[in-house]
Amino acid sequence: MPAFVAGRDLDCLASNALAQRLSPNFAPGHNLMRQIFTDPAERELHVDWDDATAGVVGGLRQGAGGEAIDLRPQALVDELSASSERFRALWARADIGYRRAGTSHLRHPRVGELHLRRNRFGIPDSGGQRLQTYHAL
Repeated sequence: MPAFVAGRDLDCLASNALAQRLSPNFAPGHNLMRQIFTDPAERELHVDWDDATAGVVGGLRQGAGGEAIDLRPQALVDELSASSERFRALWARADIGYRRAGTSHLRHPRVGELHLRRNRFGIPDSGGQRLQTYHAL
């Protein structure tokens, strides 16, 4: 089962090999927010890109307490606001909250179309870390 742990600012902190095969951006050291808005391969991978981008922006707001007040999230917001019209529009909507568990529709470059069930679990006493898993329907 592909799985990764993301921090409050949507940095990938840990992942298993299956997650990294699903997307090389699900590897420690990558910021999931930055990758989904700036990496063309992520745009191609996520057939449901509009929903996915709305979910990560709402998730960043949720992790930041509704506003980007710490320096790290603010720098990321500034960077993506300068480089992505879609990000600017979503940030202006001010939605708060990750997208709910559901189905992700992916177009993997090696295996083709995938419909995967996505679940996110908060990790208690971790400062906002979350475990995300995917499994076949």
